[in-house]
Amino acid sequence: MRLHLGNEARRRVISAKHMILGLAASYGGVASADYSVGAMVASSPWSPSFSFPDDAHWSEAEQAVEFSVTVGEFEGSVFVPRRVFQTLHGSRPTPEQCVQHYHLNRTALERVVEAKVRERQLDDDANIRISGRDLGHLKAR
Repeated sequence: MRLHLGNEARRRVISAKHMILGLAASYGGVASADYSVGAMVASSPWSPSFSFPDDAHWSEAEQAVEFSVTVGEFEGSVFVPRRVFQTLHGSRPTPEQCVQHYHLNRTALERVVEAKVRERQLDDDANIRISGRDLGHLKAR
């Protein structure tokens, strides 16, 4: 389910998206508008400060585990859909099993989120959605 935003809400979302991308860039001291966040982070002694509150829960609306990420003053939501956990689990997991898989793989999921922010892979609503492709390395567990 995708939310349809009005003009004011859309402006705020776009503003939030630009803010987080700007925060990621400012930690690297890059002045140019034409830069690679990945290269900037790799070459910079500074890195954005990521925080992951312990608030993971099942989102019925998104059919996904939802958890928060903060980078500086920005706070966004991360969604890991049931189909991603289905790939890891081997069958259609219950919402409770999805949340359990989140906790078992929390560190890896947080690293994926950090990489997606650094690579500027935010959704139009300034949130992050993790795909099965992002978690390919966890299948071996």
